[in-house]
Amino acid sequence: MSKSEEYIPGQRWASETQPELGLGLIIRAQSGRVTVHFPVAVETLTYAIDSAPLRRVVFSKGDTLRTHDG
Repeated sequence: MSKSEEYIPGQRWASETQPELGLGLIIRAQSGRVTVHFPVAVETLTYAIDSAPLRRVVFSKGDTLRTHDG
């Protein structure tokens, strides 16, 4: 599997270097780049796929989550 196939639009990822951005939503992954929208920070960032400081976030059934506003 190529590195670009790991990033799929709709997946949730977090920035390892900027956790304050909150959960990011993959918008696009193509041409060696991945674009992520971070709704809490109201920011959209594009990274080079080979060096993106991102970690996949996966939730399981029964997980309890707390939203930014409590």
